[in-house]
Amino acid sequence: DGRRRLYLAKQFIIARVTTMSWLEQRMEPSCHRIRAAKSLAVVRVIEAEATRRYWSTFYSNAHVPELSRRDEHPLNQALDSCSRFLSGILLRWCLFHKLSPAHGFMHEPTTYIALAYDLLEPYRHWIERACASAWAEQGEKRVVAYAVDVLKRYMDEVVFVPATRQHVRRKALLHGIVLALRAFLLGDMQRFIFPQEGPLKSGKPLRVSYQLIGAVK
Repeated sequence: DGRRRLYLAKQFIIARVTTMSWLEQRMEPSCHRIRAAKSLAVVRVIEAEATRRYWSTFYSNAHVPELSRRDEHPLNQALDSCSRFLSGILLRWCLFHKLSPAHGFMHEPTTYIALAYDLLEPYRHWIERACASAWAEQGEKRVVAYAVDVLKRYMDEVVFVPATRQHVRRKALLHGIVLALRAFLLGDMQRFIFPQEGPLKSGKPLRVSYQLIGAVK
């Protein structure tokens, strides 16, 4: 279903681009363009433009402006290590809920765990914030190991999720997005509403068919 695939890919990319605002503030125009895009190819082009700006700011703030994301460098090794850590958790939940981990909506080709990397997009900023913090505190020598430790502490913090009106530890969102995708694909939800932390807003509450595991009272 090409329309459903485009819809899901847009949700992942809009969430990814929106969360870049912790570092790069000029992201709202990109989100508007993504919403209006008629094809996945156009969505990818817009995302690539936003991502280039984001990484330029990221490395400039880390005082290594000459770096690019694919260079061999301890900071990039830390980013890769944290990405593998979170994608492994998502892979476990995909398999537990009988979703095909190679069936990606956004990432291609699907000869690897594309779905896990799709599902990681809304939370990828956790990795980048942890690595930026580890780099600032430890520098080149211990950044890889320390970044994973920072990420684990970050995931253990309690946050509020408006969609389910629950307080949970941040790591519960990784299971929650798999539950949300499964509910959407089964037709239990008309919209793909995945868990995101934030304040409780006024107005009509979101209607979701899942609850997050491990609510903190």
